[in-house]
Amino acid sequence: MKKADYELVDFCSIQMDNGHFKRGASLACSHCSKKEETIINTVKGPVESEVEERIIIHKFKKLGWVIGKTKSQHLCGTCFLSKKEIIIMKDDKSTVIPMQSTTALQSTLTSKTAPRAMTRDERYLITMKINEHWLGEQVGYEMGWSDERIATDLGTPRAFVSTVRDETFGPDINEKDSKVINEAQGLLNEIREFSKITQPIVQRLTDLAGRVKSVEEQLSAIGINRLKSPR
Repeated sequence: MKKADYELVDFCSIQMDNGHFKRGASLACSHCSKKEETIINTVKGPVESEVEERIIIHKFKKLGWVIGKTKSQHLCGTCFLSKKEIIIMKDDKSTVIPMQSTTALQSTLTSKTAPRAMTRDERYLITMKINEHWLGEQVGYEMGWSDERIATDLGTPRAFVSTVRDETFGPDINEKDSKVINEAQGLLNEIREFSKITQPIVQRLTDLAGRVKSVEEQLSAIGINRLKSPR
């Protein structure tokens, strides 16, 4: 993917601990020039750059960045809280908010932020990503995968992933969970089968205990204290 494909972030390569490189994206703060990089994790196959960039932007927002309308307007979290006033962009309109205090800012942002709906692009990407790691309704995710990991990889809210998975695939379990559940179910079945065999014996012992008690009471009535056990 070329740099020109991204309007708000820059493309980069990030070296991993094993020496390999992975595709990534970076931002630079317009106030302090701080730079931050994040790995690009999307789905296999072609994805429109506009859709991919929206996912990347969401990941940077979760890291505390305030995204401007151009690359030269981004702010890191530290600078965002240190400025005396900020401009909140929404629907191409700007609102200036005085930075009286961190508490006041957080209160203002919270009051203006409402839960958003999942977009069609997000639903498509989530569906494709789950499908890559889904082994079936009875098994769930392959080992190591979950709603949380899908959400982290795509940079989308976990609630969106849970909704798609529940509506389209099945319960939020993985291969490891399924093995434990199957083992527990097998153990329960064995107990039930053993119970069928032992239940008549238990019932017989209960009946005998009742008869012994009755006989002992009768013996006591005629002056014999206890029924002797057979040798």
